[in-house]
Amino acid sequence: MSLMLIIFCYQVYMRKAYENFLIKKNHLMESAVLDTMQMNIDHTMTDYINIGAQIAVSSSVYDLAGRLTVTKEDPERDLMILKTTFTTMANYSKNIINISVISKEGEAYQYDRLYQLDTVMWSRKDSVFLKEMYKKLYEKANDRTVPKYLVSTEHGIHPTNNKPVFHIFYPIVGKENCFSKIHGMLCVTFRLDMLQPFMDILSGDEETYSQAYVTEEEGRIIGHSNPEYKGKFESDYRKNGMLFILDKPLEKVNWQLHVSLDRDKLNKSVMGIIAEGMGVYIFLILVVAGIFYLIIRKINKPL
Repeated sequence: MSLMLIIFCYQVYMRKAYENFLIKKNHLMESAVLDTMQMNIDHTMTDYINIGAQIAVSSSVYDLAGRLTVTKEDPERDLMILKTTFTTMANYSKNIINISVISKEGEAYQYDRLYQLDTVMWSRKDSVFLKEMYKKLYEKANDRTVPKYLVSTEHGIHPTNNKPVFHIFYPIVGKENCFSKIHGMLCVTFRLDMLQPFMDILSGDEETYSQAYVTEEEGRIIGHSNPEYKGKFESDYRKNGMLFILDKPLEKVNWQLHVSLDRDKLNKSVMGIIAEGMGVYIFLILVVAGIFYLIIRKINKPL
């Protein structure tokens, strides 16, 4: 019994010591990975933002947008020209899904890479949202704040394939960069699943107890190494057995990057290792008990 008590106390100590070791090891690893992920995602987002900015200051797009949203001389002809122009510009990135010119009234003139007769990114029912975004963008463009674009994950599902997307809105200013005379609003829509390769950096190894995820401004999870958490709010996620969470801002798009340690997965790993050692403990107990039995029997037999 004394031996078993000693072994039990040793097990408890080793379990706690190993758990603390894993926590410390993962904390150091996650900090390094988080910095790398932040740098890579910021670099990717900068490229996306620059793509839209190039289009927004294009003279041909500025003239086309003016004819479509202001003069409206021959909208059918100009829309065909716009689609041809945007078809070429969409090749700047494989993650571009839609490029649109939005009028002040919320009307969208768009090229959609996933175009089908009955489904495109923007329809008439989205005009209220687009008008609101136009108003916010115009106000931002004409004050002293920077940057002069807006990022949104609202209306973040493309109706053709139900895949998540996000939008970057720019004032169409042409080469003059006159924000008081913008010719509509440019919206470039990108695939949101471009975040998944960054999230998979941590989830690819079975021995990893960490999970990476991204939240938008309102705290909703828009990218996660475990897809079942997408769309949930981070406040609920933090209550779900997370040991600690590290955060880094993605300032280009006003999002947050997080890395968390899963307490349940960590405990399962520790208990699995302890369970593997139980066989050795039981074998040692039987050996020692056998030796005690033989010694006691040898002493007692003459008596």
